[in-house]
Amino acid sequence: SGWSQEQAAGQPLSELLHITQGRNGPEVENLLLCQLPPEKITPGLAEDLVLHTPDGGHIDIHYSITPLRSEAGLEQGAVMVIQDVSESRKLMKRLSYSALHDTLTRLPNRASFELQLKRLLFDAAEHQHQHVLVFIDLDKFKAVNDSAGHAAGDALLRELSDLMQHPLRSSDFLARLGGDEFALLMPDCDIGQAHDVVQRIVAAVNDYRFQWLGRLYQVGASAGVTQISAENCQSSDVLSQADIACYNAKRSGRGRLVVYEQHRLPLSGNHQGMDAAMIDALQIELPAWAVAPPKTPQAAFIWLLEVQLLTADGMLLDETLLRNNLPDETLRRRLDNNILEAFFRHDVQRL
Repeated sequence: SGWSQEQAAGQPLSELLHITQGRNGPEVENLLLCQLPPEKITPGLAEDLVLHTPDGGHIDIHYSITPLRSEAGLEQGAVMVIQDVSESRKLMKRLSYSALHDTLTRLPNRASFELQLKRLLFDAAEHQHQHVLVFIDLDKFKAVNDSAGHAAGDALLRELSDLMQHPLRSSDFLARLGGDEFALLMPDCDIGQAHDVVQRIVAAVNDYRFQWLGRLYQVGASAGVTQISAENCQSSDVLSQADIACYNAKRSGRGRLVVYEQHRLPLSGNHQGMDAAMIDALQIELPAWAVAPPKTPQAAFIWLLEVQLLTADGMLLDETLLRNNLPDETLRRRLDNNILEAFFRHDVQRL
């Protein structure tokens, strides 16, 4: 408590124990003056109780209270044990921080991003607030990482992480999802406001020159932006929209941002006029990844193929959205046939 035994002798307990919830929080009333518990109680270590010492110091504490009873079961008092848990609580906070932050850039990590996104989606659905989700991919980062080494790549990620935070508001939430992929959540924001901020981020990264061992390197950034609203508050939808917009930003020349606008995408909205010719006009790409390489010469590869549907001008479409909005099953089967034909004509031999 910070009191010597001589100083504490004869003093009321309320003078000796000044305990608050957190360092600057409300004061906790004298625990021994409260109604005694029927049995021993021990609050969790995470409860943020702080004992204030006479010299102005602060000690993180943990306590337990055990009632004292006579043989007849009558209450006679209680014993309270207070333990200094400052080091334990510091360790818990460090572990909690590490679980939600990227160790390289000190930005929030994917787990932290998913928690924040969930909060904003709920807020949009319940309170009709608008928020913005942005995906940011670094352009030409792999070239720097491969040519200058991983140490250079790590240093570049740290520098760009700091750079991207400069235009942000205090409420904005920039996270590193992994590799050279970042996500930005902008609470209480519309597309117009977000566009100006994200454009400044993209321009800053595009103009940045990274110096490493006497050489200069230049990278860039591509960004995809989508609105979170009461009408658009499903996690899978907004993530797909931001990803599609970011992909289109890269495909249209890199170093720019694209806003996801569903009404501009072909095959969305009213599809009563949809016909087979529009389905046949789609470009079909099938990038493939070996997810289970063979361990023996006799074993087989297992491949994962991603279906990418693009318009004539190279805009990536959301396949699920497209399928759900086609007016009849005939067009869906035609799309499936076109995908299979593209696979057997162009991709089966390379696999």
